[in-house]
Amino acid sequence: MLTVGMGDYNNVILRGDFWDFDRLYFAISKFTGDYGIENSCPFPGYEAICESLLGLCYELRKAQEGKRELYEQYNGIPEEWFEEKSEIVDKLNDMYDSEHAFDDVEDNDSIDEDTNFDAFFSKKDFPNTTTTNTLLQLQLPFSEALYYALIFRELLEKKDLFLEQRKKMTKNKENDMHELNLEYYYCQSHTDLARITIYMESVFRALYHLIGKDDYIRYIDLFSSKPDGFMNCDLQASHELVVEYSKEISKNNDTNNLIAYLDKLYKEMC
Repeated sequence: MLTVGMGDYNNVILRGDFWDFDRLYFAISKFTGDYGIENSCPFPGYEAICESLLGLCYELRKAQEGKRELYEQYNGIPEEWFEEKSEIVDKLNDMYDSEHAFDDVEDNDSIDEDTNFDAFFSKKDFPNTTTTNTLLQLQLPFSEALYYALIFRELLEKKDLFLEQRKKMTKNKENDMHELNLEYYYCQSHTDLARITIYMESVFRALYHLIGKDDYIRYIDLFSSKPDGFMNCDLQASHELVVEYSKEISKNNDTNNLIAYLDKLYKEMC
């Protein structure tokens, strides 16, 4: 499962396997209408804003190509599950199904009564198993990750437009994609919305920890007061803010730079 959290220098880290990144990439592409030949943006007036999300899609693809980072994470499988069994355990396993399973065992006192013979796995059956999983890792400047999260927040408020568009696509039975469109609308569309929501909420949680409860609630309320803020903002100026503060915010852990970024971004949306 894709995880999103804080990294070094106020960066946001995305971690997951290849398919976690792939699913988020295509969830964003379908959500914004950037997937498929006949698809269009389901949010009127937001075409240019949705194009801003291509920056996140670009980074996801670069991570999938091995051009970002790798991360090793303990997977909960202890090494002793694959340790070589002792002679006595091997002998017991060989004799277990025979009529006189324990008749030939002389040193029964050396056997631990709590020994769970089923807890051992054969390395022969699982030759590639280790104690860690190797994940893809992607780091984004906080200003950039937050910018995408705020765009998602505004678009998710209008998710009915997306679902309506996808439902219309199921009506054309002559389309070669008809069956796939049906399956997507009924079985996958809400899962994709959940993937986007997980990214958004995880970034907001990181913001909460960075600036504290009071400032977090204040800014969430401010951005909530502008339901169509990105529709009215100067996109070019907003993009320049993202670039400018990606350097400022990462210099140190002083939240003043982040507060200044939020103030200026909000003003662009007024």
